[in-house]
Amino acid sequence: MADLNGDGRPDILVTGVSNTKFVTFIYLYTETGYVLFKDHKLPGLGRGCPCGHCDMDGDRIADCVVYGRTAVAMQTSLFKVYKNNGQAVFAVITDLGKDCHWRILRI
Repeated sequence: MADLNGDGRPDILVTGVSNTKFVTFIYLYTETGYVLFKDHKLPGLGRGCPCGHCDMDGDRIADCVVYGRTAVAMQTSLFKVYKNNGQAVFAVITDLGKDCHWRILRI
């Protein structure tokens, strides 16, 4: 959970499998509850793939670090840093290697 669109409310990012396809969902918290936001530009990731939020570039906006598998057959992996534009739309700023097998530990 992190504020992904700058409104001061906690939003939710979820990864997993839907209808045999890897997906990433962002739910933005609004005055009426959580709503699905589809235009985030993050890749679909398998269940259990870590996706961390932190301000990577000092602009006080939660960016995203993604590591995981992007295909159901588990053959494609990625490790990337995505910059948030402040409206929960992300763009790759760093690619740390598509075939890496590193583990991210949350400290």
